[in-house]
Amino acid sequence: MLHLSSFYTAAQEKKGREIDDVTNEELEMAIYQKDTTANAVVLYEEGNNYFEVERKGNFQFIRLIKQYYCKIKILNEKGFDEANIEIPFYHADKETEKISNIKAMTHNGAQKIVVGQNDIYVTDINEHWSAYRFTFSDVKKGSVLEYRYTLKSPFFFNFEGWQFQSHIPKVKSRFTALIPGNYVYNRTLFGSQKLAVNDASLKKSCFYLDGASNGADCEKLTYEMVDVPAFKEEEYMLSEKNYISRIKFELSEFHDFRGSSHKYTKSWEDVDKEFRYDKDIGRQLNKVNFFKDIIPQEALNEENNIKKAEKIYNFIKEYYTWNGKYGLFSDSRITDAYKEKSGNISEINISLINALKAAGLEAKLVLLSTRQNGLPTKLHPIISDFNYCIAMLEINNGMVLLDASDKYAPFGILPFRALNHIGRVMDFKNDSYWIEVSPYKKNHHILTTSVKIDEEGTLNGKFRLTSSGYFMFSKLKEIKSQSKEKYIEELGSRFQNIEITDYNTSEMGNSITETFSFKINEGVTIVNGNIIFSPFLFKDLTENPFKVENRGYPVDIGYPKKFSSNISVAFPENYKVENTIQPETTLLIENGGKLTLIKQEKGNIFNILYNFDLNKSYYPTEEYKELKAIFTKAVNIQNNESLIAKKQV
Repeated sequence: MLHLSSFYTAAQEKKGREIDDVTNEELEMAIYQKDTTANAVVLYEEGNNYFEVERKGNFQFIRLIKQYYCKIKILNEKGFDEANIEIPFYHADKETEKISNIKAMTHNGAQKIVVGQNDIYVTDINEHWSAYRFTFSDVKKGSVLEYRYTLKSPFFFNFEGWQFQSHIPKVKSRFTALIPGNYVYNRTLFGSQKLAVNDASLKKSCFYLDGASNGADCEKLTYEMVDVPAFKEEEYMLSEKNYISRIKFELSEFHDFRGSSHKYTKSWEDVDKEFRYDKDIGRQLNKVNFFKDIIPQEALNEENNIKKAEKIYNFIKEYYTWNGKYGLFSDSRITDAYKEKSGNISEINISLINALKAAGLEAKLVLLSTRQNGLPTKLHPIISDFNYCIAMLEINNGMVLLDASDKYAPFGILPFRALNHIGRVMDFKNDSYWIEVSPYKKNHHILTTSVKIDEEGTLNGKFRLTSSGYFMFSKLKEIKSQSKEKYIEELGSRFQNIEITDYNTSEMGNSITETFSFKINEGVTIVNGNIIFSPFLFKDLTENPFKVENRGYPVDIGYPKKFSSNISVAFPENYKVENTIQPETTLLIENGGKLTLIKQEKGNIFNILYNFDLNKSYYPTEEYKELKAIFTKAVNIQNNESLIAKKQV
C-alpha cells in the first residue's frame, strides 16, 4: 500500500455502464448464427479500468478501480449454468479488495427480475481469495442476463489484463484502461484471435499532484475483439492459459511523486541474488551437513555415482510422503519436513538436492511451471509464472532431472504434471539459465497374446504385457495402490466370463512385465459353423481422442510412446481363416510416427503384428489432421478387425 499525502486526482466520479440495456432483437434471438451449437452467448462485455485517489484523514491512497459489465443470452437449457456468477476478490495481511455496486437483472421478454442484495453472498475460496456469488432468478430459454459491479483494489499487481475468450462465444468484448504515466506495465497478447480495436493514445493531465501546476499524463487504452469463438478444451493440450485469447499486464515500474522509482520487473541477475539468500529457497539449500548424518551408509559407500544417486533418490522418495502442496515461495522448512516425514514439493526436492550434495554429487534447483499452470515467459523474469521445482543432477557429463515426490516414479522419470518444456536452473554459484525439460523417451507398451479357440467358442490363452518408462509409472500406481486380488478383479471386469490364473509381475530397470493365463467362455461368435473372432482382446485405444475437425492449438501428449501387439490365434485344426486382414503402413510427416499392421498365416494359426509409434511429444497445429487420421486408423484396426474361420470338409 502506498501512503501518499502530496497529491490528489481531479478526475470526477466515473460511472460504470448501468444495467437495463437490452434490445428487442436480443430478446427475440433464438440461435447464434456464428455458432449454432452454442448454449449461451455473451452479447457484450466491457471492462473499464482506471486509478483514483482515496482520502482517509490526512492520508491519501492510490486505488485501482475495475468496472465490469456483462450481458448474456441463454439459448437453451444447457446454458442455464451461465446464471451462476462468481466475482473473486483478493486479500492479504490487512489489505483487501472491495466489491461494490453489484447489480443484476434477468430479462424475460418485458418482464425484469432484479437479483436482491440478500441473494448475494460471500464465500472463501482459499487463504487469499474470496468471492461474491449469486444466481440469476427465473432463468429460462431465451432469457437475457445483465450484471455489473465495481472492484476497488490497493494491489496494483492485480491489474492483470483482460480475457477476451471463454468457454462460450462472445459477440463483442471490450477493454479500456486509463493508466497514469507513473505506472509502467508490460503487456502481452495471447491466443490466435485478432484485435478488432487496438488503440493507445495520450490523455494530458489526467492525474494530479497536490500543489503541482501540471497533472500527470495518462495512457488511454482500448482493446476490442468481436465474434470471439468459444474456447473448447481438447485432449492432449497444455494449460488453456497458453492459447486462450487474452491480454496480460504485468507491473514493470512505478515512479512515485517524490522522484524515486521502483522496479518490479528485474533481471535474472537480480532474481539470482534474491534467491540465494531467500529463507524458503537459498537458505534451505544449505542443509547439506544435516543430511550427511541421515543418508544410509550403503548409499554413501557406493562407488558408482549413478547407482549412488539412485539409492539416495529412492531413500528420499520412500522416506517422504507428499502432502499434495507445491509450496514454492511459501514457508519451506527442510528440518521440519524431515521430522514429520511429509512435505510439499519444494521441501521434498530441496531435501533431495541437499542429500545428493552430501554424497558428493552435483545437484541444482530447477524452477518449473506445471502443465496446468501455463508456460513461463522467457522475455523477462516473472517469478509468479513458476509454481514448482525439481532437482537437476549433473553426472557423467550429462544431466538427470529428478522429482522425489511420487513414490512410483522411477529414477529419471518426472511426474506428468512437470512435463512443461522449459525450466530455469538456479545456479547460485553462477548465473541461472534455461534448460529444456525433456520427457523420458523409451515409453513402450508391448503386448503378446496367444489364444487357442475350440469348436465350442471357448478361448484359452496367455497374456504378457511389458510396460516401460511412463507406462511403467502409471502401471505401478495402478497395481500397487490396491491389493493383488482387487487388481486382478478389475482386470477381469473388462471381459465377461473370464478366468485369470497364474498372475505374476516382474520388474527390471524402468519396465514392469505382467503375465497370466486366461480362459473366456463364449468368447467368440459361431454362425453356421464359422468361428468369428476379434483378435484385439486387449486394446490400447477404444476411441479417437481427437474429435474436432480443426484445432487451433498444438497437440501435446507429454512424451513419445510406442504400442506393440503380437497376437497369435490358433483355431481348431480343421478350420482355416477365410477372410484376410489388409496390411497397413501409415507414416506421419517429420518422423512424427508410424502405424503398421502385418499378418502371417500358417495352416490354422493366424498371427498379427501391430505397431503404433508416436515419436514426438509435441505436434504443431499444422500436423493435427494427419495425427487425427492415424488415430482413426488405429482405433478402427483394434475395434473392427475380425477373423472368420471356416471348418474344412
